[in-house]
Amino acid sequence: MSRFKLLMLMMLAVPALCSAETTILEGRHRVILDIINPTGVKQIPDYQNAGFSQKVLETKSWTARVEITIALDPFRSTASYPLSVDDAALQAFLKPEAEVQSNRPEIQQQSRELVGYATTEVEAVQRIARWMADNIRYEVNTPQDAAAVYRTRMGSCAGQTRLMMAMLRASGIPARYVRGFLPPGGIWGFEKQYWGVNIKSGGFHAWIEIYFPDQGWVFSDVLHSLFFVDPHHLLMQISGTDLNPSYETTVTGEDGNIRMEEGTSWTIFQEDDQTRVVDALPEPKNTRLSRRTGPQTSCAVSGQVKDPSGKPVKSGEFILWQGSQGKVYPLDKKGRFGMAGFECRSYSLSVRAEGFAEARKNVAFEDVGLKEVNFQLEPGGVIFGRVTDASGQGISAGWVYLWQGTSAKGFPIDDQGGYQVVGCPVGPQRLSVEGPGYQKAEAKVEVKAGAKVEKNWVLKK
Repeated sequence: MSRFKLLMLMMLAVPALCSAETTILEGRHRVILDIINPTGVKQIPDYQNAGFSQKVLETKSWTARVEITIALDPFRSTASYPLSVDDAALQAFLKPEAEVQSNRPEIQQQSRELVGYATTEVEAVQRIARWMADNIRYEVNTPQDAAAVYRTRMGSCAGQTRLMMAMLRASGIPARYVRGFLPPGGIWGFEKQYWGVNIKSGGFHAWIEIYFPDQGWVFSDVLHSLFFVDPHHLLMQISGTDLNPSYETTVTGEDGNIRMEEGTSWTIFQEDDQTRVVDALPEPKNTRLSRRTGPQTSCAVSGQVKDPSGKPVKSGEFILWQGSQGKVYPLDKKGRFGMAGFECRSYSLSVRAEGFAEARKNVAFEDVGLKEVNFQLEPGGVIFGRVTDASGQGISAGWVYLWQGTSAKGFPIDDQGGYQVVGCPVGPQRLSVEGPGYQKAEAKVEVKAGAKVEKNWVLKK
């Protein structure tokens, strides 16, 4: 095998992670939450706006059952910018507040710079949201008013929401503060991921509601999503409205450092997630989710991975190979994957999951749009072990190759000499190992379905 081919194999073994972007979703997602609190469940309101619906199905002294549904239809606002806001009720959400200092010169100047050339309200909101995503770092233990967050470039969900409100209001766009809860243990609680976006917090949470003349009010989450929030956002109150005005939170220390009520349990009684990735935009640098606001801009692929019995494979990774590197996306708990934002041409797609053989498909993307590609995996296994010299010292900077006919896949040896070959087919497999300054070694290893097989190597000089 030529040195060039070996180099290509080595690069293929180490896929590159997905680049940051705005991931565009479509579909519906419905969740029914059961909430139990030994001190009594607080009042939970019914509410509906553009794309969000919350309905309390049942309430007892210590429990509540709540249905939350989001509809990620394309956001079709055509409202021109700047807005003309004549309604006195809406003008109240344009005024500065003690912690939303939209009249501060630095905030007004920054807002003008961002939205100066916008011709639609959607574009103005996107520009502010993207600036927030790339310039404000998540931090709880700092002052959380809008002016302080702008000055320090740090803020929690509360502080970042206030700054975005201030910048929108300074731009003449009505915005208001929303209080709620991200239930722990669900998709979105405490460092969980959903369609590739890492969620920064659980417990009490704040997000924003923005007004569009042709759509009404719509939620966004400064930390996660634009023109929608996920259905694990349990709404409790919207400031400046008559929605649940008696709701209060207990704050300890700095604003935003809120103690969660001990003993509260949250259970997902029922969930129906029909969302999927359909497109991607190159901004901001820090990944966010969004509803579609314009025409398709890129190729996209989505699908599901199942085992031989037809059940979803709940843990694994999907890889879209681009030449010698790949973009990686983890499978969700339904075995689904989705990726967008790549050029239209031919790609090799593969799926890796523990206990299964790696599966590959070659797919041509002729034009911008979404293509569905599904996988069914066959049983497989994992070969792992350590590569050492005669003294037992681990050999690093080498590669272990899994051969299939005349081609091979390379898997790197780590700094301690360890390696792992994933996605092995069942049956006898031919391996080889090479390290700088050592003789090449080969061996055959029998792989059983769902099993891990240990194979250690001692290389000679």
